[in-house]
Amino acid sequence: MITTCLEDYIGFEGCTVGTPESGLFINGLYGINLANVDKIADAEQATYSGVWSDVQGRALNKLHSIVQTEFSRRFRLKRISKSIDLGKAIDTTSNQTAQSAQLRGFAVELHDGSQIPLPNSSLNVIHFQKIELYSKAIESGVAIKVIDMDTLETLETFTKNLVVGWNEIATNKDYAAMRVFVGYDASGMESPETELNEFVNDWCDCVCDDFFGYDCDTQIKGAYSALTYAGVTRGDNTFGLTAALNVQCKFDAFVCQNKTLFKMPLLYLLGVEMMNERVYSDRLNRFVTVDRQRAKELRDEYQAEFNREMLALVESIDLKQDCCIECNEQITSRESRM
Repeated sequence: MITTCLEDYIGFEGCTVGTPESGLFINGLYGINLANVDKIADAEQATYSGVWSDVQGRALNKLHSIVQTEFSRRFRLKRISKSIDLGKAIDTTSNQTAQSAQLRGFAVELHDGSQIPLPNSSLNVIHFQKIELYSKAIESGVAIKVIDMDTLETLETFTKNLVVGWNEIATNKDYAAMRVFVGYDASGMESPETELNEFVNDWCDCVCDDFFGYDCDTQIKGAYSALTYAGVTRGDNTFGLTAALNVQCKFDAFVCQNKTLFKMPLLYLLGVEMMNERVYSDRLNRFVTVDRQRAKELRDEYQAEFNREMLALVESIDLKQDCCIECNEQITSRESRM
């Protein structure tokens, strides 16, 4: 998730269109500018744009690895993952729902056992392995949307040409949201009845002593909404839409929900990778050959700044004890649990 939610969070002025969400550009670091970066592009990268793509990819992968290691030194994470398959109990002959300008599917909502959706953990993610849609006819360009029910943001749109029968969309995606609605555009489709009878509960549980406990429950219901999403009507019918999914606990979720905390460490890590690109470039020009020592010095300076920022950040974070953090979660040993 870090590699996607932080992609282009910091920009490269002259390459990035507009101002990035963080308000920061890597060009703001001394020793980095558009003309010089263009000089280190190899035959595969072609231009500064290719260099930036490679640098950003490596930096985000490194940040992901470092977050897992450093957070694991302080917190013992429950990597609970209970897979749920909503099944294919479908009725294609009776109780059909006529085509209408609606999004039809199901809602996944995390809550605390009181049936009221509550943000129990900033570490929860909803992971979809696959989504499947039953069609009674050949259809072209049907949109299946994944929507954050709290922010009303469309997190993903899959477009699928449908054959008669079941159609699979291999998603393998994490969504750092507490409530997600998945629905397809039924404007030109009659929907078969697919009954969903039970809630999905007790995904994870932590009881530390006799005085308090922490529960994470998940409710899945059939649902539909207007095409311009503003909320759902819940029921037992998922209208031919089903999925294999699970709820997991990941440090990535905290990072993606608190991106501003990580912007300075990420900026310096991007600087490290840009200097690595310069040091190991196979281009032959003055910028690469004569100034290579200066690039190494800058890399060391950026690495030191990254280490300082990251250490201060990790030490300042106090993750609350919840259904994703083990009881007595503070770890005194320096051994990583990765």
